[in-house]
Amino acid sequence: MNVSDLKKLKEWMDKSVLKKGPRAASVAKSESGKFYFGAYIGSDTNLLDITSEQVALLRSAQNNDFGIEEIISMTEEAEEIAISPINIKIMADYAARTQKSMGYKLMDAKENIIFETKDISGEIPFYKKQNVSLQRVVGAGKISDNKLVFAEKDDKNAIETLKKYAVQGIARNFPTYDSASGYGSAVITEDGFLYYSGQYSSFEKRTNIHSEMAAVISAVMDGHPKITRLGVVSSKYPDSPVQMCGCCRQFVAEMAVKFDFNPEIYCFSRDTDEYDKFLMEDYLPKSWSSKKWKK
Repeated sequence: MNVSDLKKLKEWMDKSVLKKGPRAASVAKSESGKFYFGAYIGSDTNLLDITSEQVALLRSAQNNDFGIEEIISMTEEAEEIAISPINIKIMADYAARTQKSMGYKLMDAKENIIFETKDISGEIPFYKKQNVSLQRVVGAGKISDNKLVFAEKDDKNAIETLKKYAVQGIARNFPTYDSASGYGSAVITEDGFLYYSGQYSSFEKRTNIHSEMAAVISAVMDGHPKITRLGVVSSKYPDSPVQMCGCCRQFVAEMAVKFDFNPEIYCFSRDTDEYDKFLMEDYLPKSWSSKKWKK
């Protein structure tokens, strides 16, 4: 990376969503020449923490770009930091599905190298996954943003557009096998953007990112965090409204507190006009928090 790219990586550390703890940022470098930046997202529960490396990989997958060759990360933590096996598994999972070797470099905020490897999969020999051939990767097609400009003209138009792109979000999922069920979500932001995403799965499930979380992360990382509407749809529910799981309700509730938004939530049936509508306080009443978020 050149000086300007390192500067950008340091700037991305400020995008970290923190309850407490050090900031961290990553950039996933693709053979396409594109760079996908991501910042660490912390959760009140800690169970919903998402590493900056996975945020960067999520952004690449949602843009139909599966050519990631290297990830470079920067953290404020001390040099004696232990490299998390979970984080290595996240990157190894991605590499197994894209069938590409992935390098990884971790630096501190002073640009001292803490850890470096040319093949992240080789760093966790007890977690070796066979390469899999996914049609989602093989037939990904043109690299394209999961974002568009959208000015809400009226409620009906907004709801119809929200569902249309939530359905398109299903095609942006990153499964572990071709026949997996698909979930798709879309969010509309206060400043006139729409983001749509599918679920980002993992082999051992613990590090899954559901489509609702992926759409919210896409908006937040792109600098448009105030979400007015969120829609979700699933291939599992063609003729009745799908519902968000408890993890997604908690995640969206925490992000809503952090970024001061209160979205209308639409749970759509994929193939009919039926849907359920909620506000966050109705969908997750008396939500839990360990403490106030750090501003």
